Amino acid sequence: MASSQNTSDTSSRQYETTEPSLDENIDALLEEEETLITAHRKEIEDTMEIVHEEMKLLAKVDRPGSMIDNYVTQLSFVLSRKAAGLVSLQARLARFQHRQKEQEILSRKRVPR
Repeated sequence: MASSQNTSDTSSRQYETTEPSLDENIDALLEEEETLITAHRKEIEDTMEIVHEEMKLLAKVDRPGSMIDNYVTQLSFVLSRKAAGLVSLQARLARFQHRQKEQEILSRKRVPR
């Protein structure tokens, strides 16, 4: 019976979690901040590339005899890519803001008064 008790104690210890230290939380937040900024830079680069594609599409559709069906199809694809990039960046920003608020709350709780 003692061996089953030891097994029970060991398995319950495996599920115990320790809270990360304030420094670890701050380090993780700083890393997320850097990732967010990098993602924003990439989104700007991608947007610039997409704008160039849109300009080419407009130049093509302005030519006499251009195929409006091709223009509409390509524009739909380009706008979907643009929207997906923005949605992804917004989601990343929202996660960062949430973590930032969590960190602020944790910092206040840990500061002795």
